Amino acid sequence: MAKRIDHRPLLMDKQIRTWYDENSLRSRLTAEVNLRQLGLFCHVTETDPRRLVQLGQRDPERLHGTLVRYAKTLQGSGRLPSYIAKTFVGIKGWLRFNRVEFDQFPRLRVVQGESIREERVPTQEELRRILSTYSARGRVVSLLMAHTGVRPGVLAAIDGSDGLRLSDLKDLELGADPKFGRVPFHLVVPARLSKTSVEYHTFGTPELADAILAYLAERRQRGEELRPSSPVVTVDAMGARTKLREKSKTGFITTPMMMRALRDGLKAILPSARTYVFRAYCSTQMVSARIDRDVREAILGHSLGVSGRYNLSKKLHPSVVEELRREYARAVPYLESGRPKEDRATVLEGVLAALLKEKGVKDDKISEVLEGKVAGDELERILGSRKAEPIQRVVPTTGVSELLLLGWEFVSPLGTDQAVLRAPANGTAPV
Repeated sequence: MAKRIDHRPLLMDKQIRTWYDENSLRSRLTAEVNLRQLGLFCHVTETDPRRLVQLGQRDPERLHGTLVRYAKTLQGSGRLPSYIAKTFVGIKGWLRFNRVEFDQFPRLRVVQGESIREERVPTQEELRRILSTYSARGRVVSLLMAHTGVRPGVLAAIDGSDGLRLSDLKDLELGADPKFGRVPFHLVVPARLSKTSVEYHTFGTPELADAILAYLAERRQRGEELRPSSPVVTVDAMGARTKLREKSKTGFITTPMMMRALRDGLKAILPSARTYVFRAYCSTQMVSARIDRDVREAILGHSLGVSGRYNLSKKLHPSVVEELRREYARAVPYLESGRPKEDRATVLEGVLAALLKEKGVKDDKISEVLEGKVAGDELERILGSRKAEPIQRVVPTTGVSELLLLGWEFVSPLGTDQAVLRAPANGTAPV
């Protein structure tokens, strides 16, 4: 069973084609998976879909025995109970489609998460190393998943018929020299691409913005004319008359092709990880940044429950979008793979030392302060005469991450290379 089974010939049967097409109305991916599961069962048990229906109608006990032997065969080949249980989904769907009432599927002891127990989310350092192995397109795909949290199906359909478009990047300004008017930039996932069939909002980091602009420059250099309707992720150099370009027609890549290009670089760093781990990285890093749960779930495009649907599933007022953007900005230092962040204590010590030096404190006294040897009235005298800092400052985007770690609050982007930050309430973290 190591060789992949070709399930496409099953579609020559008109009844199976109707079942497949009905599933496709909701999800082409679901239709493909169900057909593959049915094909695998028929191959292993040496039967056919029509015979399966007849057994369900006339001899359910015999069908039950066939299913048990099928499960044992898969188990003997090393398949986990969770995998076997999933293969039953396509069989159940085919029987329901033919109005067969059958409920004697083998009961399996499925351990949640067993198939991914060795998998873990990459660190920022590991993400940077993974990204270094990718092409410009690969970096964009992986960072879109890791920083905006979108699913692969948002970027590309399984058949290459649709996907995210440049017009969905709301702050992207196309022209002679594409640029983002604001960072973090706003990304709207259309309802047709959302797993929940509901439009939702997410955002992208400065690192992702740079990756997208580099990718667009590469595409333009190769002859592609960028339009709002252009795919964010394409099959190939769109200006070249390649086989992929001719086959695609729309220019959209397929989901399998897109994800296949990411596997080698990921496996080199994290052998047990699936490509979906990029999306898990986004969720994990936002938890680390202590982003509000409802905001995090909304950004990831999850079903939000009653409260979330009431507050965040409707068309959002621009002020709410800006509030979400500000909340997301707090997670930027946790999401970006840039250079390793210095230890927080080291950063604070450096800032304090620079402040004391600016105030004219001698080096030996600065050392005593950092070592904790100066306290009480003397420390208050040294620090107390400092002038109050302005409430807000305009700073370069390159310095935003470290200031956020020091307690500054993100207010708003200012163009593409600056941002407005608000000083901490205690006023102890200068720019």
